[in-house]
Amino acid sequence: MVTTGAGRVGLLPLSAGALDALAAHDGLRFRAITGSAAEDDLRPPPLMQDALPFVAEQVRSHPDSARWWMWAITLDGRFAGTVGFAGAPDADGVVQVGYSVVPELQGHGVATDALRAIVAWAFDHPEVRRVRAMIPPWNAPSIRVTEKVGFARSGTDHDDEVGEVYVYALERP
Repeated sequence: MVTTGAGRVGLLPLSAGALDALAAHDGLRFRAITGSAAEDDLRPPPLMQDALPFVAEQVRSHPDSARWWMWAITLDGRFAGTVGFAGAPDADGVVQVGYSVVPELQGHGVATDALRAIVAWAFDHPEVRRVRAMIPPWNAPSIRVTEKVGFARSGTDHDDEVGEVYVYALERP
């Protein structure tokens, strides 16, 4: 478990079983696996549902890589969303980060605290030289979160699901 400086936001790497429970909206099983408080009818945060089966399969196939995939965000012990990477660092030391917070907790600094904590965790690993985020231009709240954490826009790219995305990057301090 990783906690933020204030201790109110925690991060927990998710096992394949926890990812399966989240995908199935099974809060009871998710609680049993993670120990975090979750609604019985657990719902993944926005934009995460479709990614869960793929991420679960990656973690199931390579259990030692779980920390480079999806983590649960908890707020005072309660499930608040997800944050994580799109796999281990590449040959250039780059990891791609993504995050999403449940709607009722958006706008309360949860994403900022979680992103700051996961980036610090990534930079604790010497192989990580840069953390990158890809954000659709219409997602102003997510852009604000990355900028608050210190990311700078470094270009644009294309995502097959959402179209044009802004690329934000943060270099190792």
